[in-house]
Amino acid sequence: MLQLINNYQTMELFKKGLTDGIPHFGNQNSKDLLKKIQPNSLEDLCVILSLDRENCEEISANYIFNKRSPKSIEYLHPLLKKYLKPTYGILIYNEQLMAILTSVACISIQESNLIRKALGKRHADNIKLYFQKFEVGCLNNPKFILGCTQIDKPPRTVILEIWNFLFTEVINTISFAYIVKHASESYLFAHEKTF
Repeated sequence: MLQLINNYQTMELFKKGLTDGIPHFGNQNSKDLLKKIQPNSLEDLCVILSLDRENCEEISANYIFNKRSPKSIEYLHPLLKKYLKPTYGILIYNEQLMAILTSVACISIQESNLIRKALGKRHADNIKLYFQKFEVGCLNNPKFILGCTQIDKPPRTVILEIWNFLFTEVINTISFAYIVKHASESYLFAHEKTF
């Protein structure tokens, strides 16, 4: 399967936007994103599929800029780099958001999913409660405190910056598992079309 996913001829179809009839990639916006992003892998196809949604124009532009200029990417805290580097500093997937909450504030995966849902639905009462848990978790995490020292910023300032970033970006996140399923199907369809 790995050889199939890295097939040069199949990827060339995507890079050139020759995707008429290929599920999920046949619309003009997808074709434009394919030409601009120049996918080399299934992961790239997943990103393109994620960005080909309503209200993602600014995120798409930021992703394209960051992919072309990765040295210009600035992370709010060193712990975020691990989770945002694969998507060039852009929060795209629900799973990234949950991993950030777990890493930065030592919040369980289950609770991070509840926080993700509360942020996405803008439940004010829950958000206040979850922010307090997030803040306490960060302040009790030695790795978070060390990272704040490395970037020479007060921990409470960084906590607010990360929380605001997550609050703002959660609205555009999508399930990675859902995207991988559809991107894989599209790739296999394109591969069949190529051969």
